[in-house]
Amino acid sequence: MPYGEMAKTPWPRIFRFIAIITLLYGAAIVAEAASSALIIWPLRRIPRIPGTPGQYWFWAVACAIEVAIGAMLIWGAARLLRGACHRLIVIGFWTLIGLWPLGTLLSLILQPALGYFNLLMASLLEGTGRNLFPLLVILLLRAYRLR
Repeated sequence: MPYGEMAKTPWPRIFRFIAIITLLYGAAIVAEAASSALIIWPLRRIPRIPGTPGQYWFWAVACAIEVAIGAMLIWGAARLLRGACHRLIVIGFWTLIGLWPLGTLLSLILQPALGYFNLLMASLLEGTGRNLFPLLVILLLRAYRLR
């Protein structure tokens, strides 16, 4: 449905709002991953963050996955703005939410010196704040599908 026409339901406006905010959210994820990648760049002589090679590989893979998820969210938001399906947004947000416990588990294995309780609390607080918007968007899109 074209967004310029008046609709009988509020869903086209809600979709447009979700698409714009998701576009910004995806761009923020890509920017955050690019910033992290510059910090851990392995070709520096003196790295800013000391770490083992396993930690560097974990961080590099995590940055690449975040860029892929951010690109998927941006692409899905652009498609939703054009009136297409919201499936890419849902897949991107579910992937983001699903990787949160996996990242926590890998952090506990690769960085035990930081303390298990500290890592769990940091992951819980950071993950809750980061995944609240994706969860709300998923619930909104599910409400649309179930109506």
